[in-house]
Amino acid sequence: MLIEFRVSNYRSFRDENVFSLVAAGRDKTHPENTIDDVAQKGFQLLRSAVIYGANASGKTNLLRALDVVRTAVINSAKWQKGDPIEGIAPFRLDAELQSQPGRFEIVFVQDGVRFEYGFVIDRQRVHEEWLFAYPKKVAQTWFQRDASLGDEGWTWGANLKGQKKQIAELTRDNALFLSVAAQLNHEQLSPVFQWFQDHLRPLFNTDFPLSLNTYTTQMAAQSDEHRAKIATFLRAADFGIADIKISRQRFDETEYFKSLPEDLKERFLQLSKDTEHLDVQTLHRTTEGQTVHFSLDDESHGTRSFYALTGRLLDVLENGRILVVDELDTSLHPLLVRKIVELFHSPEFNKKNAQLIFNTHDTSLLDPNLFRRDQIWFTEKDRDGASHLYPLSDFKPRKDEALERGYLAGRYRALPFIGRLEF
Repeated sequence: MLIEFRVSNYRSFRDENVFSLVAAGRDKTHPENTIDDVAQKGFQLLRSAVIYGANASGKTNLLRALDVVRTAVINSAKWQKGDPIEGIAPFRLDAELQSQPGRFEIVFVQDGVRFEYGFVIDRQRVHEEWLFAYPKKVAQTWFQRDASLGDEGWTWGANLKGQKKQIAELTRDNALFLSVAAQLNHEQLSPVFQWFQDHLRPLFNTDFPLSLNTYTTQMAAQSDEHRAKIATFLRAADFGIADIKISRQRFDETEYFKSLPEDLKERFLQLSKDTEHLDVQTLHRTTEGQTVHFSLDDESHGTRSFYALTGRLLDVLENGRILVVDELDTSLHPLLVRKIVELFHSPEFNKKNAQLIFNTHDTSLLDPNLFRRDQIWFTEKDRDGASHLYPLSDFKPRKDEALERGYLAGRYRALPFIGRLEF
């Protein structure tokens, strides 16, 4: 479970901004939206959070920052010496900061233990890296790294067992120690690595619907139980779909290469003659009760987008992961988005305490019947072009306050300043 995330000098986030999923103790509304007694520390976490703001205010950049951390942890051990570090982008509207590293820190729970992990990084190297564990109330230092001190910049905590110095010697300037340690199967650090690989699931609107279609289709093909659940999602969404059918087809049985020139067509058919692909059909009912098959490609963009998302929704809810979605409302009806949020809020359907983080422009979701005040966040840019992140709870709105009306009236800021449009 995600507890907190801090970022500075990354894209539009110049100063340190803090995103927290810790439930405000004074807010007693919607207890079903919280997760109790996290890691036996006596505090609650939120099951979801939504982020609002004007276009280009920093909403997507916050989610990108989470993805940068995940990518660096998973992949940096595989990068070659001298490779640029993926995704690093300092604040560009300050000449001094352009040459400074960015700072990322994330607090999470894995296997009942709270961890604080972070690093300071630029495109060429890791400047600092640290990991603290809280198996009880007192912090345990597992490791700290300060590249400015060279070989003397490594600090090892007594509670971190196994090889350390040997792994440090194998850690290149552009690689994270955590990433390298997991690559070398360090028994104690591998579960921490696994949290980033398995539990943090960022999705951006460029993933819809093509790349996620494959994920959902493979899930449906591998398990009839999952296929039935995906079909249930589609029926509930009122697309007129009664069921789905997954079949395996060879490429040479399709018209996939029909538009290719003859010489290329023959070559590709030869290479793919033994290759299968999964074909998805949606089943609709006529007024007479007969079944009519449609290709998924014949369905609307919104239907295909929701189909693509259902596989990830099932995976996250069944395994207690964190789903991070950029523009969840893209091509989806507001009532459908609301239903997705309600799934995460439901202790019945969300038994593994999965979390949902998303940004949106759909103001109809600004509803005190759906969200607590500490679940709603805003991003706003100042005159210098720097993004600032803050929760609705900072404004202390009344419990019965019309949040959508208040937001559109500018009560919580985070609105675009639209000038006169003249032609």
